[in-house]
Amino acid sequence: MSYTIRFTPKAAKQVRGLDSAAAKRIRDFLEQKLAQLDNPRQLGRKLVNEDFWSYRVGDYRLLTNIDDDQILILIVEVAHRREVYGKL
Repeated sequence: MSYTIRFTPKAAKQVRGLDSAAAKRIRDFLEQKLAQLDNPRQLGRKLVNEDFWSYRVGDYRLLTNIDDDQILILIVEVAHRREVYGKL
C-alpha cells in the first residue's frame, strides 16, 4: 500500500524555481524512497504544534500533510532549511 504523492500549486512552483540539481534530488527522494514506503512517517519528523511532517532532502525541507484515509502525501511547502520553518 504505497502512498500517492501530490503537490500543491505553490509547492510545485517552488520546485520549478530550484536549480536543476536540487530539483532532481527532491524528485529522486520522492520517487525512490518516500513513494516506496508503507509508512511514510518513518523517514520524516512531525513538527511540534503543527499537523505537518518534514522531510530533509539536502539543504531543503519538504513540509507535507499525510492523509491515511486517502493514502495521500500532500507536499505543501518546499524551501531551504533556513527559510522554511518561518513560513508556517
